[in-house]
Amino acid sequence: MSGRDISLEQQILVAFKLAYETGQLAVADHLLCALERLCGEVNRETAVDDAYRTICSCRPLRTSRCDRMY
Repeated sequence: MSGRDISLEQQILVAFKLAYETGQLAVADHLLCALERLCGEVNRETAVDDAYRTICSCRPLRTSRCDRMY
């Protein structure tokens, strides 16, 4: 494998982000499961961590009930 090759983990992450951003959530869910399996439970920064950050950064902020009253 050459230095320019992208790891399977990174390729799945790119596909996950595309599926998530285009609203194909069932596909994104399957890709997230694949990342979780591939990355395992290692104590290092992985593509699955990046995927979860993508989900968190795209979620709309919910306003509290008090904010909606005014």
